[in-house]
Amino acid sequence: MFCSKCGEKNPDDGKFCSKCGTALTATKAPAAAPAKRAAAGEKTSGIAIAALVMGIAAFVVFGPLA
Repeated sequence: MFCSKCGEKNPDDGKFCSKCGTALTATKAPAAAPAKRAAAGEKTSGIAIAALVMGIAAFVVFGPLA
């Protein structure tokens, strides 16, 4: 457990900071937020944009078919 005033590491069962004497309060660690997954529509639009960009690049590189 760390002191909220001076940052000193103290035993978990301590009631007062060993460095500055401030009363220690137990704090719970914040729960990790679940990872956000991309929606199906976002993934599909990303693939469509990538295909469009590659199509334009191929047209520029190879030129129009005559």
